[in-house]
Amino acid sequence: MKPKHIAMIGLGGGSLAKYCRRHLPDAQFTAVEINPEVIALRDRFHIPPDGPGFQVLCADGAEYVRENPKTNDVLLLDGFNRNGQAEELCTTSFYDHCYANLRNYGVLVVNLLNSDARMDAYISRIQTSFDDQVIVVDAEKSGNKILFAYKGDQFPRLARKIFERARRMSALHDVSLNSTAHKLIQKLSLLYVL
Repeated sequence: MKPKHIAMIGLGGGSLAKYCRRHLPDAQFTAVEINPEVIALRDRFHIPPDGPGFQVLCADGAEYVRENPKTNDVLLLDGFNRNGQAEELCTTSFYDHCYANLRNYGVLVVNLLNSDARMDAYISRIQTSFDDQVIVVDAEKSGNKILFAYKGDQFPRLARKIFERARRMSALHDVSLNSTAHKLIQKLSLLYVL
């Protein structure tokens, strides 16, 4: 099932926003960026203008997540400042709000810095908030880790669907999705009998 509502906390250079706009044009996409100076660079990074189905909000991502329960099918978390991940986006209550922000069967995707000494604490908090429906895999090129947390009871059964969808999508995308799909399935097979 394709997501209908996607939100991203942290705009950065906009590569995820542009990817979602290009490959999921029917989804309502909202990027929430707290720093107006980052948003001011959107033309330089060729981030599409606001319009039907696409908007960039200058707002606090933690407040957005807290104030919009059951809004999104996918919540992308990529909020960093000069010191790494923003403290407000790493608390237990924030992750609880992420769970509440998602619709049933929604997915939280978090970019985690390998160099962050608190990464294991963040993963543990997310596991608690998402009832252990969490998989962490190595990112393809950046050296970071990508965490997937699922809101629902079908988490282990998704492995085959993930692999099949990634296989079909690989022909359409520049990003190697097969490798990531294999990593997800490998992790799921260690946790569950598939």
